[in-house]
Amino acid sequence: MVRHSQSPLSSARGIILFLFFILPLLLLFSKFSKAQFVVPNDFLWAFKNSLLQSFTAAALSLLFGFFSALGLAHLDQASKWRRMIENILVLPNLLPSLFILVFVLRWIDPFPFGNIGVALVQCLVAFGFVAVSFARYCETEFSKWTELALIENASRFQLLRALWSPLSGKLRSLFLSVFAFSFASFTIPLALGGGKGTNLEVLIFEKIRIDGDFSSALWISFLQFVFVFFLSHFLLNQDLRKSVSGRLRILPSRVLSFFLFVGGFLFVSAFAYELVESFSLGWQIPQFADQLWALVGPSVLGVFRVWLILSLLFAMMISLASESRIVKSLTAFFSLSAALIGFSYFSLFGENSFWGISFGLSSLFFIPLWRIYGFESHQSLRHPVEMAELMGAGPMLIFFKVRWPLMQESWIRILQISTYWTLGDFALTKMIATGSPTLGTFAQNLMNSYRIHSAFLVVMLLLILGFFVNLILKVAFDVGRSRS
Repeated sequence: MVRHSQSPLSSARGIILFLFFILPLLLLFSKFSKAQFVVPNDFLWAFKNSLLQSFTAAALSLLFGFFSALGLAHLDQASKWRRMIENILVLPNLLPSLFILVFVLRWIDPFPFGNIGVALVQCLVAFGFVAVSFARYCETEFSKWTELALIENASRFQLLRALWSPLSGKLRSLFLSVFAFSFASFTIPLALGGGKGTNLEVLIFEKIRIDGDFSSALWISFLQFVFVFFLSHFLLNQDLRKSVSGRLRILPSRVLSFFLFVGGFLFVSAFAYELVESFSLGWQIPQFADQLWALVGPSVLGVFRVWLILSLLFAMMISLASESRIVKSLTAFFSLSAALIGFSYFSLFGENSFWGISFGLSSLFFIPLWRIYGFESHQSLRHPVEMAELMGAGPMLIFFKVRWPLMQESWIRILQISTYWTLGDFALTKMIATGSPTLGTFAQNLMNSYRIHSAFLVVMLLLILGFFVNLILKVAFDVGRSRS
């Protein structure tokens, strides 16, 4: 067996990666000597709101996700209906938050702005992730137990009681995941919090952009990071393996599966209706089309900048050994809050810096995208790399002939998802820039002024634009691969 020894160059790349992701913290600590310890009076109020929103969203996500998982497990994993329902469930996680925000504001009238509204939308975003994760976990771990229970003529309740200990562990892990996601959420509370639902992220934003109180923002960021750091400690041992095929025959519910199909049908129908209505009513704002098309170029350029930064981070990550401590630490690292990242790059690049926005978005996006699309593929490189080293290949040859070819699909997937997230961002962008420099901020301003049909049109253009940008990327990738 080949023992991998990290070269000085490889170690340097690992250190650069690590420093990039903790740069916001370094900037934070560098300013401690200049800032007085000032915790504003509204800190405890915002902290209470963050806890309330996070706990409510996590509890609701667990409740709806659990029953949705039972309905999902009724469908065979290889069936097209199962894949379709799973895609609908996880869609809110992959698309920009703007999509779900515009959708709920259009269909829930009057909308309950504040803590309840924030928790409701966070639940709508997260419960599909809980449902798919829990269904696959049960199918992976308990398919043999359900076969035995079927032979023993055990009921669904008896099986759940017998397996409750490992099930509760997974449910607790999912609860903490949603809680942490909601606690560090910035986009949804910024849009829906109103005056009563200000959480810590929004409070940091207000201290910087409205009050100019950098000392308070600094210490709120630090206290929030400490809380999220200790919370993420319980999530570091999450199992990142893909589920294997299995079929449950007692736990699944045909009735819940029917409700999943009904919910999917209603969602698609409502989306189609809103699309038709918005195209007929959304163009009535004066100079709407001119403002819209003027933002296409800057938004696409923002995507290209994020692609460049993510590609460099991806290349450095895959150049490290699969068993590298830095790779495993960064994969388990809980992403810093958007407000902290925005505050840091605002202080580093200054106001209205497009590169500051791009670096901030890349820092925010890379780790969760790597965890989903890159980590497992990177772990599978160990054997091919060992074989290449036994044959005498050097690091550069291994990178271009082994690591990069085997990781290209993961790279493309990361860039494709980042396209939609970049185009739809408005929260971090507003930390650094003023006005409406992108399609995402333009849509959010329309949404704030209750021009929902126009905001929906912008979101649709955003999704269509992202599709064609990704199509160009895929075609260029396929052409380049065919020529190599």
